[in-house]
Amino acid sequence: MRVPDLNSLPHLDLMKMNVADYNDVGEKKDEKKRFGITVRLDNVEVDASKPFISDVKCRQWINHHRTVFHANAKTAILTRSDWADEQIPGGSAD
Repeated sequence: MRVPDLNSLPHLDLMKMNVADYNDVGEKKDEKKRFGITVRLDNVEVDASKPFISDVKCRQWINHHRTVFHANAKTAILTRSDWADEQIPGGSAD
């Protein structure tokens, strides 16, 4: 996915994403899970001191992902994957 209109001025940007099991939400299951989701941002410098994945209970459990980065150009490429890492396909990261 192309991320347009970034600014390479000296400030940080934030990417946030929430992940949940569609069936669990529909069936109102109350099961805490960590999903094997990875996010890659190209053409940016990720602030590795601020990685953040947390499990949050709203109506159902969700994984809240946050990535702080500095843009190197006006656009970046965001790649989401349901693989736990680049080598192993999978769902759950537990």
